[in-house]
Amino acid sequence: MADLLTTLGGYDVTLVEVRCAPEELDRRERVRADRTIGLARSQTSVYRIGEFDIVVDTTRSTADECATAIIQAFGVLPLVKAFDRLRARRDS
Repeated sequence: MADLLTTLGGYDVTLVEVRCAPEELDRRERVRADRTIGLARSQTSVYRIGEFDIVVDTTRSTADECATAIIQAFGVLPLVKAFDRLRARRDS
């Protein structure tokens, strides 16, 4: 994250958290049968940063529904976005 905060300095970045229930992640991996069960679950640690501008959940929402929610959320984003808050925390 530190590298991203530096590299993307000066850009208007919107952080979107894409959630999914762990059980659903495992179910999808079993259906796909092309990866180790638990791989997706292990990658959820990226969300530990705790700052996001938009959150969608794919557990029961389709990709189209999530995309629509993201587009709608752009109209009501906070003035100080997640990357700015993370940068301010890093620099204090």
